[in-house]
Amino acid sequence: LAAIVPPGLLIVGLLAWTGWALVKRPALGFLGAWFFLILAPTSSIVPLDDAAFDHRMYLPLAAVAAAVVIGGYLAGRRLVDRGRISLRTAQVCGGSLFVLVGLALGVLTFQRNALYGDELMIWQDAVEKAPGCARAHNNLGMILQERGQQDKGMAEYKKSLAIDPGYLLAHYNLGNAYSQQSRFDEAVAQFETVLRTDPKHLMAQYNLATTLSECGRFAEAIGHYQRALELQAPTDPARAKTHYQLATALAQCGRTEEAMAEYRQAARLKADYAGAHLSLANLLAGQSRFSEAAAEYREALRLKPDFLQACNNLAMLLAACPRASVRNGPEAVSLAQRAAHLAAGREPIILDTLAAAYAQANRFPEAVEAARKAMELARRQEKTPLAEAIRAKLRLYEAGTPFRQGPQSPAEK
Repeated sequence: LAAIVPPGLLIVGLLAWTGWALVKRPALGFLGAWFFLILAPTSSIVPLDDAAFDHRMYLPLAAVAAAVVIGGYLAGRRLVDRGRISLRTAQVCGGSLFVLVGLALGVLTFQRNALYGDELMIWQDAVEKAPGCARAHNNLGMILQERGQQDKGMAEYKKSLAIDPGYLLAHYNLGNAYSQQSRFDEAVAQFETVLRTDPKHLMAQYNLATTLSECGRFAEAIGHYQRALELQAPTDPARAKTHYQLATALAQCGRTEEAMAEYRQAARLKADYAGAHLSLANLLAGQSRFSEAAAEYREALRLKPDFLQACNNLAMLLAACPRASVRNGPEAVSLAQRAAHLAAGREPIILDTLAAAYAQANRFPEAVEAARKAMELARRQEKTPLAEAIRAKLRLYEAGTPFRQGPQSPAEK
């Protein structure tokens, strides 16, 4: 009450004076009414985050400026009329005051506009003027983080929470900052703090799920992704990504059928979601549903022709699929060559696919050459297990035998 009653009484008094002046002194009453009526559209009983914004006062204060100027003029006229000062003196004093005030206000306006030209400067100014404002520290932290000053940004979030421990936005932003630094346990703690108070905080639900996934806690992430989907509007474009992330968590937990359903839903919601088709194809291939997998890989490439992973995976499927009806040597070679071009010869696994494709097309000398290059590149990159796997395939190609993925029946060889 001590913070509310005195300014409240002042405003009530000014309103009462305005009403009296409109009746007794209409010119003065007009200025008072001007002030309050222009301020009225942004004033109500609805609480504001900040009681005062300087831009709300620009037009209303024109009434105060007019009152000061006209009041000064009338006072000067009265002094001249009474012979207290000469007209010349009044003109010189008035003109000098006009110039001085104009210059002073011009300099202040220039300085203020410079602050508005840079978000960082305006929030630093806010913190300097209101060091006890939690929101100012939080917003300064956001700008610092956006500009790559992670540690300084986090320090501002912590200052914000020291002022107001219940300020959820600062907890949320601090959680994001921790997550970006791979400090997952601390990030999880911040997001959980937000959700204890506001379980319907959509982004806290989603980012908590993502953080849990990043640190391998997929079973826990699933529930939060599902809750995020409940909170997202049916028309929210981000729903496709949420379905995709949920599918990935489900797949990591071995819930393959549910994962495939979520990938399909993601692809339905976003017509150009090549990544959803790729991930669905990978799961289908793992379930030995090779024809369906090939169709999904092709759809991913239709949507994104330079999709390296889809190109490589389809090439390997067509080159080494255990099912003869799916294999297609010439198409596998074409796809593998495209993948090798996209990778600029820097990925041993892509050259490994190219070797398998050549072998399926009965181009064994080229298969041997590609396998040797892949093996040497893997060794240079210190990918020893991959190099050994390629060595085993190389022996097949040297013997004139193509590589096959998974178990083979005699009819499939």
